[in-house]
Amino acid sequence: MNAQSRFMRTYGAYGLFNEGKSVSIDTSGNAYICGSTGGSGSRNGDMVVIKTDSLGNELWNKVYGDSATESGKSIRVHPENGFIALGTSNSGINNDYQLFLIRADSNGTILWSRIFGFAGWDEAAAVYIAKDGGFLVASTEWIEGANSTQMTLWKFDVNGDQVWQHQPQATGSSKAFALAEMADSTILMGGSGTYNIGQPDDMQLAKYDKDGNLIWYQSYGTEYADWIAGIAVTNDNRIGLAGNRRLDESSTNPMLYLLDADGIVQNQVIDGSNAELSSIAYGPFENTFFFGWNYYQAGVHKAGIFNFTVDFSFKCNSLPPLTIEIPLISSAVIPGLNGKMILVGTSDLTGPGIKSIALYVCDASCANDGLLQVGIAEESAPNGISIYPNPNAGKFSLRINNPAKTSSIFLSDVSGRTYPLEIQAQSNTIEISTHGLSSGIYFLRVIHPDYPIIRAYPILIQQ
Repeated sequence: MNAQSRFMRTYGAYGLFNEGKSVSIDTSGNAYICGSTGGSGSRNGDMVVIKTDSLGNELWNKVYGDSATESGKSIRVHPENGFIALGTSNSGINNDYQLFLIRADSNGTILWSRIFGFAGWDEAAAVYIAKDGGFLVASTEWIEGANSTQMTLWKFDVNGDQVWQHQPQATGSSKAFALAEMADSTILMGGSGTYNIGQPDDMQLAKYDKDGNLIWYQSYGTEYADWIAGIAVTNDNRIGLAGNRRLDESSTNPMLYLLDADGIVQNQVIDGSNAELSSIAYGPFENTFFFGWNYYQAGVHKAGIFNFTVDFSFKCNSLPPLTIEIPLISSAVIPGLNGKMILVGTSDLTGPGIKSIALYVCDASCANDGLLQVGIAEESAPNGISIYPNPNAGKFSLRINNPAKTSSIFLSDVSGRTYPLEIQAQSNTIEISTHGLSSGIYFLRVIHPDYPIIRAYPILIQQ
């Protein structure tokens, strides 16, 4: 395996609640992943940022928030140092949700933070670093008593002080999803909305100059409910929109629009697949668009990266090489260094209710070698059980209270087949041999009177 070319990793596998929403890459290939966590020292659910090296190995993780509930939505690496991250916090009056903006250095130390918004609830959509060094924020304001929402564009200077804010639509309802900047410093904010409340939403795209003046505001869509999932801009200033249309409660179709700089449609594709686009990115390394693609198969949520030409001709797709039926939902895709494509999302790795932040990297040809790498921190799982090393080759240790009271230990593969284990009890651990087992993911079940819930713990064996 060429680990430098492609990999998949998960983080926070034993947290009660972990979601990956956004990722950004620095010039060394280090990844900054933004999302939410209920573990890692979180008090009531917090924004989390995880920094990894170019191979996906975790360097640090930091949680941001107070006794309120925070969630992370979007992150951008700062060209000088560190990052800017956007989320939502319910620390407002009457627990109203407001916007939560953090500027931090490369070690995750906060340089400044802001909580801001309107009197009603606010929902974070995206953050962007403007060419002048300031920060752009796209959000949605929930209008109290009006049963409507308005997407909002904010501009902050380098110190986090607000410069201006604007809502492109005076009537109807709209919701922000995406943000981008063009080569001439004009700004694009996209989402969904309607001029007549009660009618199906269309894809909405607003273009502003750098001073916050609205240049144009366009709608795109069908007779169904439509929304923009992401915006990408090519080197020659063409605009790619990734969106979706909702046919009914159980069926969604991906939609792709190619626009010129004035918002005029150059090409459009509506895919008949029952799938949903999560985001779009422009790959300058091959002059292509690639997309985060979510779908549902055999009762399992799955995700992939689809790479298209700028005219929306299919080139290739890359499905994260899960060797078992593990749910995975993508949130964002971005271009990496040396022609890589990077996806961040959420994986239900250890069973319902225990979610992990997932990072997947492949090359522009969508190649992967079919091996799942799982980076599970060597820390205590629920109820005081810990398993290490994980992944392992040949043997691993099970740290558990009163090992002598353990009545049974089972190791099974994804088909449910169980395997005999060579076990050696120590004073506070049980040593377990995996010699003779094939590489792959297995599940460990422990029967012990101190642990009434029999939980399956994932074990990755790499012989």
